[in-house]
Amino acid sequence: MSFPEQWGYVNKEGQVWQKDCQYFKGRQIGRLDGKSPEEILAFYALRFEKLVQYQEELQAQFEQGHDRPGLVDKINRMLDFIVESDALGNFDDLIGRLMTMKGVLDAELNAHLEEQERLCARVEELLSPADWKAATEEVKKLQAQFKLTGPVPEQKSRLQWDRFRAVCDQFFENRRLFFAELDRQKEENYQRKLDLCRKAEELSLSSEWKETGEALKHLLDEWKSIGPVARDKTEYIWQRFKTASDTFFERRDSHYAEKERERLENLKKKQALCERSEILSEFDDWKAAGEELKQLQEEWKHVGPVPKQDTEQIWKRFKEAHDRFFERRHAYYKARDEERLAHLKEKERLCEEVESLYSLRDLVRVREEVKEIQKKWKIIGPVSPDQADGLWARFKLACDRIFQGEGTSSPGGDS
Repeated sequence: MSFPEQWGYVNKEGQVWQKDCQYFKGRQIGRLDGKSPEEILAFYALRFEKLVQYQEELQAQFEQGHDRPGLVDKINRMLDFIVESDALGNFDDLIGRLMTMKGVLDAELNAHLEEQERLCARVEELLSPADWKAATEEVKKLQAQFKLTGPVPEQKSRLQWDRFRAVCDQFFENRRLFFAELDRQKEENYQRKLDLCRKAEELSLSSEWKETGEALKHLLDEWKSIGPVARDKTEYIWQRFKTASDTFFERRDSHYAEKERERLENLKKKQALCERSEILSEFDDWKAAGEELKQLQEEWKHVGPVPKQDTEQIWKRFKEAHDRFFERRHAYYKARDEERLAHLKEKERLCEEVESLYSLRDLVRVREEVKEIQKKWKIIGPVSPDQADGLWARFKLACDRIFQGEGTSSPGGDS
């Protein structure tokens, strides 16, 4: 036993006082009443030892895992009692040990409480699930987990259980109502799908391939949007719809297969047109080759479609051959026109040169110069046909004026 003088004292008036501690302020707890200070302090110290013994009993229960909510209640009541108890001792140590136990117990109980609240909240989240089978399995697991969560604070225990049981009951009631409504919807779905079967059967013999194909796809989209029917009717109703659809699409596939054979034949024809065009693209007989290429273009227009995957490539091949020829022809005519323009300028210059000799008096020398100019004229090359006659007439007139009077033959020359 510690010395009680550490924890209390007797004042001059014979009053017994506790000393202040961390958790409460000291107060008067008694009087001497004919006893000595030592006796009275020892008496109150003995009372404190009884408090310590009780705390040790609680500590043993704590360590042995006894009823946690009940133990918390006992600790709380002891803490309430201690601050009013008439005893002397190390209240700081005693209360500290009680608070340590209480802290651990509160943490345990609150952890259990949080877990139970989490389980309640999870069931509440599942009240309208997308997958009732998975949700039902989960709720049953949550029920098992709830039973194993451990105790919660005593004042919360009943509330938590009532909340959890109520939300579970609500879940299973919602589930019952859901499946009752589901059965009703399945019958309604069955009637709607029967109607789609009748429509598909009417369309199955149609030869409007594109429109009917689209119509059947819309029926299938509607079918998918309707939802399930009763399990014992699922296979029958689907096979009926599928048979009607398959009848149409098999007929359409056969038709398209024939069309594909035609497209392959068209491809061969267009390949032949490409080959002929590629040969012509290298010809220099611009008029004949150009006319034949235009004829090939007309033939191309009447051949008909080829397989879709070949359309772009075969057209590109055909077009490149034609472009190559017409680009070459264009380049040729452009160069020719440029050359003729140069010839035109040169011949115009010769015309001007002859015309500039009119005023000279040395006719012998002038006529010799004109003869040299005539030689140059002959080797220059042609000009544009629409300019050739006029230009030649101008040159001839100029030369004739120089030679006039001698009877010299007019100088010849090509255009």
